[in-house]
Parts: sequence; C-alpha cells; structure tokens
Amino acid sequence: MALFDLENQWVFITTNVVAWVVIWSVFELILFDGGLLEAVIPAVVGGLTSGFVLFNLQQNTEK
Repeated sequence: MALFDLENQWVFITTNVVAWVVIWSVFELILFDGGLLEAVIPAVVGGLTSGFVLFNLQQNTEK
C-alpha cells in the first residue's frame, strides 16, 4: 500500500510542487546564496507546470 495515492491528480500535483520547492530552495540557498522567497516562487510555478503536464501525459498514455 502506497503512502500517497498518486493516481489522484491533486495529490500528484501537490507532491510535485513540494518536491520542486524543497529541491529548488536547497539549490538557491546553498549554491547561489539567494533568498527563500526567490526560491519558492519559481519552484511553485515549475512544480505546478510540470505536475499538470506529467499527469496529463500519464492519463493520455493510459487510454
């Protein structure tokens, strides 16, 4: 049994956004000496975009 039901679109997109925020924040804060807000905004946009695209591609290939 999985911890998250990644077949649910909103769970999939939310986990994708969280992963992007964590990874992007680490890169921004450690490697580029940026601020947290400078990391979170592009990470949320990237996570939402990739989450919707990946979920729709997954749904289209299953048909």
